[in-house]
Amino acid sequence: MMNNAERHNAVVGWVMDQLQAGQEIDIGEMSSRFPDITSDQIDAIMIDVRDRLAEWIAIERDEVKKLERIKTLMAGEHEDATVGEVAARKARLGDSLAIELLRQFEAER
Repeated sequence: MMNNAERHNAVVGWVMDQLQAGQEIDIGEMSSRFPDITSDQIDAIMIDVRDRLAEWIAIERDEVKKLERIKTLMAGEHEDATVGEVAARKARLGDSLAIELLRQFEAER
């Protein structure tokens, strides 16, 4: 039998899987899969799901910004050029975007 934290995480995982699959959340199905769940627990689960989705959205927004900056950096470059090569070359020329991207790449390693 699952403890409360395990059950909470199992339900949150199920809800996240449903959302990632493009499915609506059916509280009836949730209740049948997790029959001992209370309405207070459902509220707490949905708050946790909301927070996880907000975190995911923030990460995705940051990734989109990074890709937009890379697109700007790569504008006009040969299609075979790599981001690393272009960033290094432009950084040596003092390009602030290239310098910033190189720093970001290093921090991510």
